[in-house]
Amino acid sequence: MKTNIPDNVKKVFQEMGIKPDHNNLWDCHGTMVIKHKTLEKLAAFKGIQFDKPEFIEVSIKNKEVAVLVTGHLGNKSEWSVGESAPYNCKNSYPFAMAEKRAKDRVILKLVGLHGDVYSEDEADDFSVKPSYTLEQKAMLDDALNRSDSLSMYALMSGCTEDQATGLFNSFRRGDVSVNKEKIRQLSSQGSSRWKKIQAEVENALRDSDAKREVVEYVEGENLSVSDMDFLHTMLDKHDSNQLKEIMG
Repeated sequence: MKTNIPDNVKKVFQEMGIKPDHNNLWDCHGTMVIKHKTLEKLAAFKGIQFDKPEFIEVSIKNKEVAVLVTGHLGNKSEWSVGESAPYNCKNSYPFAMAEKRAKDRVILKLVGLHGDVYSEDEADDFSVKPSYTLEQKAMLDDALNRSDSLSMYALMSGCTEDQATGLFNSFRRGDVSVNKEKIRQLSSQGSSRWKKIQAEVENALRDSDAKREVVEYVEGENLSVSDMDFLHTMLDKHDSNQLKEIMG
């Protein structure tokens, strides 16, 4: 299942030998966000070196800090300013947050990922990890793009309430309402289609030519791989050993 992870981000993760999954990054309303600890691992893996940070602005009373961080990767150097203040951070440790923001930006610049992915500390909204996985988000986007009601029903039926709510709100703010309604419509249509498939399959099993009729019916539905997986899952629930054997 294709995700919206940029190819260059996938390449870096592959080089590090770690999976680009929800343990390391996630989609926040269309923006790919990466964990700070993952960026630290990336810096260590690449051998990035940092100069001593330079504090540009410090106000302990007002909890305002601005720090300049410079990093080096081989012959390449990059710098960035990290800021932390009540208007852009709810964290109680402004010095640490400012440094983390600056370092994370420098790391992303040095490895060529700046603009494709953002650090979780870049904004307070980014630090809230979603309840759904990248795989679920990819399935959702794919089902929406193809208007695939069975895949949508399969996805939403397997989600917890928190995951479903998260997926509803995973779109850019102006697109939430429209996509939420389309998800509900497709899921409802998928439920009806599944009930029809189930009824047809059960009727076919009563005939002597069950195998041929079941296979022809399922093939006629042009089910996707995810739909077939869902079909097997539902069959497990109904304990139809005969049909599972027919479906292979």
